[in-house]
Amino acid sequence: MKRTKRTIRILPDLSARVDEAAALAGESPSSIIEAALGDYFARESVYGAVETQTRRLGEIDERVKAQNATLAKMGESINALGKLVVELKGMVEQTAAAPRPAEPEPEPVRKGGLLGWR
Repeated sequence: MKRTKRTIRILPDLSARVDEAAALAGESPSSIIEAALGDYFARESVYGAVETQTRRLGEIDERVKAQNATLAKMGESINALGKLVVELKGMVEQTAAAPRPAEPEPEPVRKGGLLGWR
Protein backbone atom coordinates (compact mmCIF):
# COMPACT_ATOMS: atom_id res chain seq x y z
CA MET A 1 0.00 0.00 0.00
CA LYS A 2 1.37 3.36 -0.97
CA ARG A 3 1.20 6.15 1.55
CA THR A 4 0.01 9.51 0.49
CA LYS A 5 2.38 12.38 1.02
CA ARG A 6 1.15 14.78 3.63
CA THR A 7 2.56 18.21 4.25
CA ILE A 8 2.17 19.65 7.68
CA ARG A 9 2.48 23.38 7.78
CA ILE A 10 3.66 24.42 11.19
CA LEU A 11 4.82 27.88 10.21
CA PRO A 12 2.91 29.00 7.12
CA ASP A 13 4.54 32.44 7.24
CA LEU A 14 7.95 30.83 7.07
CA SER A 15 6.89 28.78 4.08
CA ALA A 16 5.71 31.90 2.27
CA ARG A 17 8.94 33.72 3.10
CA VAL A 18 11.00 30.80 1.78
CA ASP A 19 8.99 30.79 -1.44
CA GLU A 20 9.48 34.53 -1.88
CA ALA A 21 13.22 34.32 -1.20
CA ALA A 22 13.52 31.43 -3.65
CA ALA A 23 11.70 33.39 -6.33
CA LEU A 24 13.89 36.48 -5.81
CA ALA A 25 17.15 34.57 -5.66
CA GLY A 26 16.33 32.13 -8.40
CA GLU A 27 16.95 29.15 -6.13
CA SER A 28 14.72 26.28 -5.21
CA PRO A 29 12.96 26.38 -1.85
CA SER A 30 14.57 23.04 -0.99
CA SER A 31 18.09 24.47 -1.32
CA ILE A 32 17.19 27.40 0.93
CA ILE A 33 15.75 25.07 3.55
CA GLU A 34 18.78 22.77 3.29
CA ALA A 35 21.12 25.74 3.78
CA ALA A 36 19.10 26.96 6.76
CA LEU A 37 19.08 23.49 8.32
CA GLY A 38 22.82 23.14 7.67
CA ASP A 39 23.43 26.47 9.41
CA TYR A 40 21.20 25.44 12.30
CA PHE A 41 22.93 22.11 12.86
CA ALA A 42 26.36 23.71 12.47
CA ARG A 43 25.44 26.19 15.22
CA GLU A 44 24.06 23.39 17.37
CA SER A 45 27.24 21.37 16.98
CA VAL A 46 29.29 24.45 17.85
CA TYR A 47 27.11 25.02 20.89
CA GLY A 48 27.52 21.39 21.84
CA ALA A 49 31.29 21.63 21.44
CA VAL A 50 31.40 24.80 23.55
CA GLU A 51 29.27 23.14 26.21
CA THR A 52 31.54 20.09 26.25
CA GLN A 53 34.66 22.24 26.48
CA THR A 54 33.10 24.29 29.26
CA ARG A 55 32.30 21.13 31.20
CA ARG A 56 35.85 19.83 30.68
CA LEU A 57 37.31 23.15 31.80
CA GLY A 58 35.14 22.98 34.91
CA GLU A 59 36.53 19.51 35.67
CA ILE A 60 40.09 20.73 35.10
CA ASP A 61 39.40 23.74 37.31
CA GLU A 62 38.29 21.44 40.12
CA ARG A 63 41.44 19.33 39.71
CA VAL A 64 43.61 22.45 39.80
CA LYS A 65 41.89 23.59 43.00
CA ALA A 66 42.53 20.19 44.59
CA GLN A 67 46.17 20.27 43.49
CA ASN A 68 46.58 23.80 44.84
CA ALA A 69 45.23 22.67 48.20
CA THR A 70 47.69 19.76 48.21
CA LEU A 71 50.56 22.05 47.23
CA ALA A 72 49.60 24.50 49.98
CA LYS A 73 49.73 21.69 52.56
CA MET A 74 53.08 20.56 51.18
CA GLY A 75 54.37 24.15 51.37
CA GLU A 76 53.32 24.42 55.01
CA SER A 77 55.09 21.14 55.77
CA ILE A 78 58.25 22.27 54.00
CA ASN A 79 58.19 25.59 55.88
CA ALA A 80 57.82 23.76 59.20
CA LEU A 81 60.71 21.47 58.27
CA GLY A 82 62.83 24.48 57.30
CA LYS A 83 62.13 26.14 60.65
CA LEU A 84 63.13 22.94 62.44
CA VAL A 85 66.39 22.76 60.49
CA VAL A 86 67.18 26.40 61.34
CA GLU A 87 66.50 25.73 65.04
CA LEU A 88 68.71 22.63 65.00
CA LYS A 89 71.46 24.56 63.24
CA GLY A 90 71.25 27.27 65.91
CA MET A 91 71.44 24.69 68.67
CA VAL A 92 74.48 23.05 67.08
CA GLU A 93 76.19 26.43 66.63
CA GLN A 94 75.46 27.37 70.26
CA THR A 95 76.84 24.07 71.44
CA ALA A 96 79.98 24.47 69.33
CA ALA A 97 80.52 28.10 70.42
CA ALA A 98 79.90 27.54 74.12
CA PRO A 99 83.08 27.41 76.21
CA ARG A 100 83.77 23.94 77.35
CA PRO A 101 84.59 23.38 80.98
CA ALA A 102 88.24 22.85 81.56
CA GLU A 103 89.11 19.25 81.94
CA PRO A 104 90.64 18.47 85.31
CA GLU A 105 94.30 17.69 85.16
CA PRO A 106 95.13 14.15 86.02
CA GLU A 107 96.35 13.66 89.55
CA PRO A 108 99.97 12.69 89.88
CA VAL A 109 100.48 9.09 90.76
CA ARG A 110 101.76 8.71 94.27
CA LYS A 111 104.05 6.01 95.07
CA GLY A 112 103.33 4.31 98.18
CA GLY A 113 103.28 0.97 99.66
CA LEU A 114 105.99 -1.51 99.99
CA LEU A 115 107.09 -1.67 96.38
CA GLY A 116 105.96 1.77 95.37
CA TRP A 117 102.66 0.65 93.98
CA ARG A 118 99.62 2.35 94.83
